[in-house]
Amino acid sequence: MAPWGRADDDGPLARGLAKVAAVLGIDADTAVDVQLGEARPELLELLHRAVRERRRVSFDYYSYGRDSQTRREVEPHRVHADGGHWYLDARCLLAGDDRRFRLDRIEDAAVTDEVFDPPSE
Repeated sequence: MAPWGRADDDGPLARGLAKVAAVLGIDADTAVDVQLGEARPELLELLHRAVRERRRVSFDYYSYGRDSQTRREVEPHRVHADGGHWYLDARCLLAGDDRRFRLDRIEDAAVTDEVFDPPSE
């Protein structure tokens, strides 16, 4: 599996890294290292599947700022890496608003049977 959590050796990131390595005259497999932060591969796959299928996800979330853990149910919109961490952008039903969740603070995630309509852009 690729280090960024997706088994897509021919995807855009892999192709881009190969092009940069070619321009630099180096072997991309040994000289280019991309670190996108910690995220469990099974959680990444679960969230990517939920986004594709537009299905709600339920999980325990640790809030660092409040030093508390709550059970959340969300409508996931996007999984992405930013600033060295993986995030989930989703509509949180508990908060009644859009939220960004750090994946390393998510535990016990499960895709539910509930389907939702995607948000309007």
